[in-house]
Amino acid sequence: MALLSCVRDISVELPRPDEKIIIEAYIDLDSPAVVFITKNFAYFDPVDLSALDHRIVWGDDATVVVSNGTINDTLQPASFEKYPHKGYIGSDIKGSIYGQYELNVYYDNKTYKATTTIPDSIGIDSLWFQMWMIDDSLNVFGPVGINWQDSPGLGNYYMITGRVEGKQKSFYRPIMTVNIIDDKLDDGRKILFYPIFRPYDGNAFYGQDRDTSISSVNYYLFKVGDTVSIKLSTMDIYSFRFWNSFFRNYATAGNPFANPASVISNIQGENVGGYWAGYGSYIQTVYIQDSTTVIKID
Repeated sequence: MALLSCVRDISVELPRPDEKIIIEAYIDLDSPAVVFITKNFAYFDPVDLSALDHRIVWGDDATVVVSNGTINDTLQPASFEKYPHKGYIGSDIKGSIYGQYELNVYYDNKTYKATTTIPDSIGIDSLWFQMWMIDDSLNVFGPVGINWQDSPGLGNYYMITGRVEGKQKSFYRPIMTVNIIDDKLDDGRKILFYPIFRPYDGNAFYGQDRDTSISSVNYYLFKVGDTVSIKLSTMDIYSFRFWNSFFRNYATAGNPFANPASVISNIQGENVGGYWAGYGSYIQTVYIQDSTTVIKID
């Protein structure tokens, strides 16, 4: 019995993963290019503010250049309101319809490349609010919806994001919504996207653009009195493939009954992931006056 009750301590040396960098980069219509660069973690590494900060590539660590075929724009280090807060921003090139842009990132004696285009933007035809509930303080809550006319011919790709003016500084994906679609089923027709829930993006380590005056039950809905901006962005097929695979991976992670989904990056290089996307964006802003009325704001 004494021999059988002995316990042996087993120490397992977990292999370290190869270092991989993630490039998150985009150029929007009438706006300069923005690039964030971070490095991967080992699965069992501790995650805290200090560790996150040390995985950000910033300043003189990398050189980032965007070209439109005529101008080479060397992006400068900048601070941002949203995570990872440290990135790079351009000044000499702004996105234009049908523009083609090449991204070059030089880091640790390696070069990473990608190309993107900005398709024609599509206007939002209508934006409305629908009442779903009233809380104890008589606040009226509900989602919004939009529609727009798809251009004839397959191959149009869209992203929908939103912002509550005065409450949020950036455009975020609506809660509980896969916010990218194509026109495979609606080619040349009016496209309806509803419901659009309140946008939100946050995590346990960095500040969250959240209105703490709203209860958690109603937080996924807009309310009467909100000024809401909805952004409809067009993108090329390579940007769509990244985001489509990203959300498939997000939805299937940890699900034993789903097929695994790898994220498809359009960045070329060794041990790299991420995206370089061009957006042809149209923004509609409205004030929700009451349960049936929204007022457009130019």
